[in-house]
Amino acid sequence: STLSSSSAASDVYKRQVVAIAVDDNQRIIAGIQNSGINTIDGLTTQAIVIPPDSKTVNTLNSNDIATIYLDPFDNNVLWVGTRFGGLYQINLRTNQINKIIINPIKGNKVPMFQSSFIRSIFRSSNGTLWLGSSYILYKIEFENSNSSIGPYSVSTYRYADGKNRSLPEGSISTLYEDSYHNLWIGTIIGGLARYNPKTDDFDVFKYDIYQKNSINHNKILDLTED
Repeated sequence: STLSSSSAASDVYKRQVVAIAVDDNQRIIAGIQNSGINTIDGLTTQAIVIPPDSKTVNTLNSNDIATIYLDPFDNNVLWVGTRFGGLYQINLRTNQINKIIINPIKGNKVPMFQSSFIRSIFRSSNGTLWLGSSYILYKIEFENSNSSIGPYSVSTYRYADGKNRSLPEGSISTLYEDSYHNLWIGTIIGGLARYNPKTDDFDVFKYDIYQKNSINHNKILDLTED
């Protein structure tokens, strides 16, 4: 695939930026709603736009970016979550763009994500890649936990109404690993959850008007550690 550059870097600022990252070369990488990915070099103030092209396998077929995430194991790898096109991996060194397929089936038929709106991306310290979607959490484990390429397996966690310790309801807005290596999941309407790797389920925390020690709202936009 190829990247097209634009001399009008200022055009980036006229559009809605949904996510920002900075790579090892101090380039600003911006995910733009309905406008793909832009990278801006602070020295030249050039915008580099990755155009959508549904006819080519190795280019983005969804131009509507939901989130971007620089891989902590390889800063040349950018993960891109789109609103309706699933997940992409971009190599910032070679400009190669690959769509990440989940759960391929026999007969060369490959299903889309069960939900193709990838709202949040996080890679934990053990190498697991987590994807937050609507009522679904994906866990991608690479055969080589320090790599971002090669064989991988996928586990899917869903919200189950009435089932104790299931993923809470709602879209997953944020993912975070604390200093004890606990994975926390914030949702838009279902409160907060902590993944328990021993039991492969979730401790869920919700606002409760009758519990003074409950969280104060079920809408979680971001997480950090004090």
